[in-house]
Amino acid sequence: MEYQSRTDALRAVRDALPVFRNISDLCNAAICTRQQYYRQRTIRAARADEQGRVIGGILGLLAADVVVLPAFMLSKAAHAGKGSSLLTFLFLAVGFAIWFLTAQLVRKRFHARGEAERPEDQTLETRLENISNSLVSITQQNQKLIDAMPRDYQNYEAVCFFEQALANGRADSMKEAINLYEEQLHRMTMEQNSRRAIQEQYLQSQMIADIQKSSRAAAINSGIAATFSVLAFLNRD
Repeated sequence: MEYQSRTDALRAVRDALPVFRNISDLCNAAICTRQQYYRQRTIRAARADEQGRVIGGILGLLAADVVVLPAFMLSKAAHAGKGSSLLTFLFLAVGFAIWFLTAQLVRKRFHARGEAERPEDQTLETRLENISNSLVSITQQNQKLIDAMPRDYQNYEAVCFFEQALANGRADSMKEAINLYEEQLHRMTMEQNSRRAIQEQYLQSQMIADIQKSSRAAAINSGIAATFSVLAFLNRD
């Protein structure tokens, strides 16, 4: 949308700024709520899996002992030591199968319990639904103010920058404000890439230093070992 003067552009930006601020706050709230939802479900599932692994192993061992050990003792007494090796192998195999199946069954039960919905999950889901409804309502009620901003810059950070640039006289039109914003984005991208390159160089230097330190220590150890070998050979005579 074209504006006749800086004043018109500034008025339109200031009218739209509270709307984009509300939308930004709601989006951040939705992100935090979603992260909290998945975090608590992940932690609960991990705890349930750990409990299932431990309790399943214990119960499986108890089940194997209760079923296999009495049967093994009775069978061994009945056969009077005949074929004891094969008998022992068979009962060990049966005991292992009982332990494994029992442990897997218990782990599945605990896993299902950890994945089940809880009241706190429903509370967060309700909160997310309310936030989503609020976003839809604000967007529909203020569609004209939102459309007054350029299509690719309909976000709070861009509109806030436009307001500051126009109010402080850095830009005399929306087009100039957009160009300044693009320059800032480009500068931020370059700074991020520069910081990333510096970090990579630092990590490479640290790795090289560690390798050199390890090589020096290995060389010193090798020299010490060779010295003791020579001394041992001389003392042998």
